[in-house]
Amino acid sequence: MEFRPDKELHDRFLTWIESFGSQPARNWPLLYKDSPEAAMCEATFWELMTNCGVDIAPQWDSLGMQTGPDFVCTKDGQKFYLEVTCLLKDRVTKETGLADVPDKEIGVQGFGDLNNAFFNEMKNKTPQCAHLDAPCILGLGTFHVQASSLCCQRQTLESLLTGKQLISQKVDTRTGSPVGDVYMSTQLESAAFIRPGGDAVVEYARSPISAILIGGFGITPPSIHGLIHPKPARQFDRALLSRIEFCRLKPDSPPGKLAVEWI
Repeated sequence: MEFRPDKELHDRFLTWIESFGSQPARNWPLLYKDSPEAAMCEATFWELMTNCGVDIAPQWDSLGMQTGPDFVCTKDGQKFYLEVTCLLKDRVTKETGLADVPDKEIGVQGFGDLNNAFFNEMKNKTPQCAHLDAPCILGLGTFHVQASSLCCQRQTLESLLTGKQLISQKVDTRTGSPVGDVYMSTQLESAAFIRPGGDAVVEYARSPISAILIGGFGITPPSIHGLIHPKPARQFDRALLSRIEFCRLKPDSPPGKLAVEWI
């Protein structure tokens, strides 16, 4: 399905970006011409920040060169950065097996999640979020309709914190017979902020990214959720985005167990 941008949002964002000089005013329309989805993803996260009462400005110098993450944000005397990445519809269809818009003739079908794609974008963007003087959050958005509905919801995103979940059961090594009940386990595959440790069970990873915002912008209202790093290089105050529900690893989970909570 052809991407149809929100014309009113496009015009509002263009008017805003033009207030920062002639070079930014030229750069964003060029991005829009090359990739409307990517350009409108920036505009949509800009609108989200504005609706949360955040003052936001583009990170471009006088020559129109990007100097770091896409935006610098301030609210209540606190500063943070926002780096935006768009998962284009064609890529999302390849990742999930889902058509952009449901096909009534196909009926029920299996599909994959987007957590691998989210994780890979995190890895790619971590260096860009390093060496900053304030927290950096990563905005990951898509306008893919079905993925916005099915892959950007709470339960699916919880696995982005814990890693891919596996159904497991203990086995008696002498007989090969299963022992006890089945349970959920993880090898931390595609876990956003943790990885297998050395002496410790887990260790923290990708600490330059203080939080993630996941935006399923293909549906109305959009599906928007946040994930908080348990021990970032720079702590982000989630109260600055109080309209958004954030998920985190429960800090009081027993050793060897992972649990999440929405806050």
